[in-house]
Amino acid sequence: MAVVLTALLAQGATALVLLLDTRLHRTEKFGRIAQPATVTYEDDRRHYVGVVRERSWIFGRHQAYRLYAGGSPDLGYGHFVRLEFLGVDRPVPAGADWRRDGVRVRFTSGHEVFVPARYFLGGR
Repeated sequence: MAVVLTALLAQGATALVLLLDTRLHRTEKFGRIAQPATVTYEDDRRHYVGVVRERSWIFGRHQAYRLYAGGSPDLGYGHFVRLEFLGVDRPVPAGADWRRDGVRVRFTSGHEVFVPARYFLGGR
């Protein structure tokens, strides 16, 4: 009986660890580019773009890269676009072209992503 109980507890603990590792994540933020003073938007805020890498919380497995666009300098609250470039290990921003209608982010891989301003204005 004790062997069965121990096995059930071990299975439960393993399932819990795997669930937490899948659901919880930690982030790494890099490549932040600030909106230049020459471009303004109707919300009168300074905006940023950057890349956020999500990794699983316990085992550190790679989960996703997301392009951030918004008014938070720490790249925390705003609009996110999932990046899925084939053949690219790490999407690194090479520059950003800020315009009234949005921002076009260029990556060192040659890829470009355009985020319309309506998605990152107003505190999103």
